[in-house]
This record gives sequence, C-alpha cells and structure tokens, in this order.
Amino acid sequence: MKFWLPALLLLSAMSSLAASADNPPFLLPPGEFRVQDLHVPQTPLRVDAAFRVVENQTTVSGGTAVRMELLPRAALRAMQQGMAHQALAVTPEGSSGKFTSTIEDPGAYRLVISNRNLAAPVMVALSLSTDLNADVAATELPPSRRITVIAISFLIFFAMVGYSGWKLRKSALD
Repeated sequence: MKFWLPALLLLSAMSSLAASADNPPFLLPPGEFRVQDLHVPQTPLRVDAAFRVVENQTTVSGGTAVRMELLPRAALRAMQQGMAHQALAVTPEGSSGKFTSTIEDPGAYRLVISNRNLAAPVMVALSLSTDLNADVAATELPPSRRITVIAISFLIFFAMVGYSGWKLRKSALD
C-alpha cells in the first residue's frame, strides 16, 4: 500500500512536466505574427487560450504589445493587410492575455499571436486547450416567458387539485 502513493505522485509530476514541455516558448520578432491552425470537425468546441511574454529582448518604455486573436481562416488575409476583420475572440495588447471562446460552426480557424511592438523581439509562451464536450452555459428565460411558465404551472396544479377534490367529494357522497 505504501508503494502506490509515491508511484501515483511520481506519475502526476511526470504528466505535469510533459504538458509544459509540449508548448515551449517561441521567439516573436517585432512586427511579426505566429499562426496556429485549428481544425474544428464537430461543435460546440470550447477553446481556452493564454499567452505570456516570458522574456523581452530589450527594455522598451512603452511595454510589450503582444496580442492574440481567434479568427476564421478567411479573415487572416484581411488581418495581414491591416483591414477590418472578423475575430471570434481577442485579447488586449499586453505582456499576457487569455480568453475562452466557444466555436459553434465547424470549419478551419486560426489562432494568431502578433507582436505589434516594433522595437523588441519577445519570447512568448502559449497555452492552448480545446474541449469538444463543452458545456453550454445555462441561460435565463425572458421575463414574459417566465410569467407564462409560472401561470401554466399554476393552472395545471390547480386543475389537478380541483379534479382530485371533486373525485374525493363524489366518492364521499356515494
């Protein structure tokens, strides 16, 4: 019994090390971007993405301006040309950022990390995970529908109570 606990702890430590080794930091030169393709065959798919600047090559007074976007594949060209484009999720510019987005339509998507700072290359660590069995968040009914549901429930309840009372009264009189 004493053997299993250290073995489980060792396996746990090895799995966490393996997860961090899969996404080593990468160098992102100034004015450049890096693209991670994402193929979505089934939906809904939840995408959890996060980045952080590990190392800044030179000190810049304005800070770092790294940004991450989740785009449909067709929107990449518009982004490259500096035109307005459709993004499913965007982080603000900074030294770190994260987002969670649910993709509803199957197809090809791209995760783009761009270094908009023209003065310094940066080392960026990216964490990306997807969940095909994403739980869709529960939503509330609008007030008018809530009132309708409550009214119908009361109507059915009182109809059943009335019918039961009528049957009891009828059997008591017999």
